[in-house]
Amino acid sequence: MLAKVIVICVAVGLTSAGGYGGGVGHSTSHRQQNGYGNYNFEYNIADPYGATNHRTESGDGYGKTVGSYGLSDIDGRVRVVDYVADGYGFRANIRTNEPGTSNQDAADAYYNGPDASGYGGSLAIVHAPVGGYGH
Repeated sequence: MLAKVIVICVAVGLTSAGGYGGGVGHSTSHRQQNGYGNYNFEYNIADPYGATNHRTESGDGYGKTVGSYGLSDIDGRVRVVDYVADGYGFRANIRTNEPGTSNQDAADAYYNGPDASGYGGSLAIVHAPVGGYGH
């Protein structure tokens, strides 16, 4: 019985010490808000293998929100979404080098940039207006 307890404690200790692969990631965050409806926050996360993700956002007391979020994977794929939401609707610009993206328009999204189907290419830019007036 004592041997089983020791084995379980060692396994739990190894898992919590570094997780799968033994590395350690890190993160940072910040947030602020006042009584007038103004706010901002951000976070950045990196795992032990080099993958990252982030988000920033700020808003004012008049209903305008501006932000960005994105990720970078260890295989080189990157996606960043910059957005604005206000009285004119939600508008986003997407920069990516993910496979299958190109400079061809589809649905209500406008693509601006080179074909980024390879991992080594530059980032394609996608403009995707949603909602707002006339949509």
